[in-house]
Amino acid sequence: MRTRTFTILAFWGVLMTACQMQAKSDEQKQRLSAIEFNQAIQSASNIIDVRSSSEFESGHIKGAKNINWNDDGFEQNIAQFKKDDSIFVYCLSGGRSGQAAAFMRQAGYTHVFELDGGMMAWRSNQLPEEAGSAK
Repeated sequence: MRTRTFTILAFWGVLMTACQMQAKSDEQKQRLSAIEFNQAIQSASNIIDVRSSSEFESGHIKGAKNINWNDDGFEQNIAQFKKDDSIFVYCLSGGRSGQAAAFMRQAGYTHVFELDGGMMAWRSNQLPEEAGSAK
């Protein structure tokens, strides 16, 4: 009886570990380098800059919408997107966009991609940006 219980517990442990590894792997696939992010957004219309409006105005990715993660209306503002849309999210270094992406995934958005390293990585790769007011 003990052997059987041990076998069942061991199997359950292996199964849970595999599921956790798959979840981490899926999340890592949704975190793109600056080069990958640039390639992916070439035909995308759902690019979200989650920084403040002043940060956005100082330089942002062309076509991005400014939806500040720290604003109270973040959840209402993202409601304009369909849950199965591909959505590309970034901030300055990846912290706020990581939080925003995790929030969106928990809210049921299935294709949320993050710019790993944020605008700092974008700029270090000398990728194009534009300045101007929030959209």
